[in-house]
Amino acid sequence: MSEVLFVKDSANEWRRSRGQNRGFVVVCPGGHEVAGWMDELRPPVSWIPGCWAVDIDNNLWIARGGNDYDGARDWVRIDDQLMVTLQLGRGVLS
Repeated sequence: MSEVLFVKDSANEWRRSRGQNRGFVVVCPGGHEVAGWMDELRPPVSWIPGCWAVDIDNNLWIARGGNDYDGARDWVRIDDQLMVTLQLGRGVLS
């Protein structure tokens, strides 16, 4: 199973278990652990690069840039075209 599927599954399970039907679930790199929740997509300085944010419609953003100490620099929306590129191993977000 790809990291993206783990991320979506983790976020959806977290939402179901808490009855949370809004905002963004933040998932750690690797997709196996939920790190938190936000009511809106805030600047990612509190998250390390590689964290994922998942909205109620399963849209994805990934935190990039920055470092583990200072936090990520920005969120990048992962659309279907970029997802295909990442899954084929042709793209890297840094």
